[in-house]
Amino acid sequence: GGGQEGGARSGTEAVPAIVGMGAAAELARQDLPGRAGRLTALRDRLRDGLKERIEGLRLNGSWTSRLPHNLHVCVDGVAGESLVLGLDQAGIAAGLGSACNSKAMRPSHVLKAMGLSDEEAKGAMVLTVGVPTTDEEIDRALEAIPAAIERLRRVTALTARK
Repeated sequence: GGGQEGGARSGTEAVPAIVGMGAAAELARQDLPGRAGRLTALRDRLRDGLKERIEGLRLNGSWTSRLPHNLHVCVDGVAGESLVLGLDQAGIAAGLGSACNSKAMRPSHVLKAMGLSDEEAKGAMVLTVGVPTTDEEIDRALEAIPAAIERLRRVTALTARK
């Protein structure tokens, strides 16, 4: 390209792509309330179902003032990393609630600021729902997550006895 803008942005903008992005953003904005309501309903169904099925489950953050797609929890007596790996084997995608820093797993500073202990923060995981999430996937998660937690608790109890 030429030397326009001091060499910082040479070339011609892709006007059709820009117009298309604007149209897509407008369509997304128009559908936002309906989409947010559906995601909130799925998230709340997952949250309530897990709370009923899992002893020692703690919701991190507000029950109501949260993003419609996000569920962040801690599970007593279960390491988040082990739980996320077990869920992956069951086809459930989950994220850890702690970040890897300097090659050492450390509890999330955000969770610590929310008042969680190191142990609680290590048992944290995040689950999200999205536009393609189905009721059947929520049902499957409500079966798989408690089962994975129960397996990990049994293993933890067995190794603690040794």
